[in-house]
Amino acid sequence: MGLFDTRVGLIFIYTCSGIAISFMVIRNYFATIPKELDEAARIDGASHIQTFVKIMFPIARPGIFTAAVLQWLQLWNEFYWASLVVIDRGKMTVPAILSQFTTSFSTDYNGLLSAIVVIIIPPVLLFCFCSKFFIEALSGGAVKG
Repeated sequence: MGLFDTRVGLIFIYTCSGIAISFMVIRNYFATIPKELDEAARIDGASHIQTFVKIMFPIARPGIFTAAVLQWLQLWNEFYWASLVVIDRGKMTVPAILSQFTTSFSTDYNGLLSAIVVIIIPPVLLFCFCSKFFIEALSGGAVKG
């Protein structure tokens, strides 16, 4: 199929591996939305698409965003498929490049630790900017009292 040692092959694998978990997270979040909101929109004359876009999607946005961030973090840290499918160093993902700093007889600690710092920065920034959505998603079903 010509997917070996290409980024397209890696994207194909990542897409297929992420669908199931993201589907389950988003489905479970949509299951927490009361059916009465959908019924009320129908009574008011909204179509299926209007109900989804104007009512369901804004309510489920924290769950969808949480699934996207969790999938991104999983793929950012993924090593196995990146080192198995891609051989060319210019096409490797960041975790696969980390393995290049260590050989059987030596380890380049300066390069390894510098790369680790660079690798850690995007997930930390992502969490700082997206923590609001995580808190909304986790406390969305909380009941006071």
